[in-house]
Amino acid sequence: MLLKLSNTEEDTMTNKKFITAILLFMTVTMRLGAQEIVDDDRFNKVHEARVKTLNEFIHRFNAQEVPDFVRGADGSVDRKICVAALFDMEWINDSANRSVALAFMDRAVQDTVMLDVHDTSIYAEAHCLFYQGKQKLSLNIVLRYEQVAHYRFQWSIVGVNGLMETGLVDTSFYGTLSPIQHELGFMRLGQAFPEMYSFTHSGGHIDQLSYLMALSSAGKVKFGVCTGITYHCFAVPDYLFVIEQENRNTANSGWLIK
Repeated sequence: MLLKLSNTEEDTMTNKKFITAILLFMTVTMRLGAQEIVDDDRFNKVHEARVKTLNEFIHRFNAQEVPDFVRGADGSVDRKICVAALFDMEWINDSANRSVALAFMDRAVQDTVMLDVHDTSIYAEAHCLFYQGKQKLSLNIVLRYEQVAHYRFQWSIVGVNGLMETGLVDTSFYGTLSPIQHELGFMRLGQAFPEMYSFTHSGGHIDQLSYLMALSSAGKVKFGVCTGITYHCFAVPDYLFVIEQENRNTANSGWLIK
């Protein structure tokens, strides 16, 4: 997914030479991907083209690591072509998507955007299965890379998505404590538990991460497995783009902009 975050118009269709190069690159890549792997040379070419890790994606985006198939005949490197090679060609093959992608490439190169996993502009979203007894719960855990000490770095959990959709939290019920409870020493305060969420201030907000932490600490939900990862990146001004893994037996595979 690639989203334009502002209404600024970009003139991206004037460089006809570059557009032709992009279309040629797409054609070559898709032809390579359409062939069956029948020999070692073909396998090696597909393996070289495949973006195998997030770090490899970042190095290619920054033109720090350039596969031979992306280079020009004279060995030259066009960074726009490097970025183009990181798109899911099935997505960019749509003419409507292509114009957005071209504008994105222009902005990334003109602003000399360099990706860095340490940068706070990259978030990881881990798609996970949790269990409440035998019931499966699908939750997305949001993580960000951070420095927690001079020589210590880690991925830290900063959020969770999907908890409210699991039914663990009943947001349709709002409990009330009598307006005269202060006269009775709040004798009925116990009725707010264990459904405390329903008795919180109407202007308050209990975030999903805090709620999941409480459920996990109490042993109410247990982590199962991470089934996939999506990376969200804001490094290119005015754009949000998503990096996901596409496993297929083609050159255009691995971690790609989708």
